[in-house]
Amino acid sequence: MELFVKCPACDKKERHSIITHKGKEAVVKCSRCGALHYAQAKEGKAELMLVISKGGKVSKGFMSFDPSEKITVGQVIARGKTRYEVRAIEDHEGGRVPESKASDARAIWLAPYTKKLSISVHLEGKTKAYSVELPKDMVVRKGNIVKGLRITEISTARGEVEEVEVNRILGMRGNLAS
Repeated sequence: MELFVKCPACDKKERHSIITHKGKEAVVKCSRCGALHYAQAKEGKAELMLVISKGGKVSKGFMSFDPSEKITVGQVIARGKTRYEVRAIEDHEGGRVPESKASDARAIWLAPYTKKLSISVHLEGKTKAYSVELPKDMVVRKGNIVKGLRITEISTARGEVEEVEVNRILGMRGNLAS
């Protein structure tokens, strides 16, 4: 079992192995510097490290889960106002698994639950592509206004459609909304 706590020796919030545990108090060992110290354990919770990829940058976070909660690759997790998709799960041996109980996982890799799309707009004899990022489960319909652009065509693998979930869109055409 592990905890993610601030280490008094290296002054970083890091993964710590639990050496002994009695009630809420645990003796833990820092995975970064090896220091031993006391830490407060969250009873009944599994704390997982989050590796969050967003806009080409990676950040680290932590989140508590019910130990029996099942986590799967592809699952959507809300953190604050942002929804993330689970891209990978690491078990306690350092291997990747497609699903795990929270208590059996060490870390999860997340990415925003969005899809980047291009909306082509034809203006004054030229075509300009506008990039938009939308939630994958959002439904877009012809006539909708997205980022100031009115959608006039939606293309999918099955051809042009009137309405579809963002995850199925290949491209869109539009014009400036007035």
